[in-house]
Amino acid sequence: ASTKENAWILDPFAGSSTTGIAANLLNRRFLGLEQEQEFLELSKNRREEIEDISKRYEYRDKIIKYSDRPLKSILEFHDNELYYGKDLPL
Repeated sequence: ASTKENAWILDPFAGSSTTGIAANLLNRRFLGLEQEQEFLELSKNRREEIEDISKRYEYRDKIIKYSDRPLKSILEFHDNELYYGKDLPL
């Protein structure tokens, strides 16, 4: 929410990529670094999960519900296209 749409977000300690999920849902690009294989697999699975449009909307609704800021104005969803390029490593 504190960056512009399509901006890159770098998380050098990505863990399970919660920042990456939020970045993708808010139309940002994400690059996460993590050395633990377990977290890498979890991150990959979470990324694949949000490719399902119903899951994406479910998470978006949770962001709106629990936010203290009006996020509706920065949430722009394009049902027919991904928010990130397939060229991004994960």
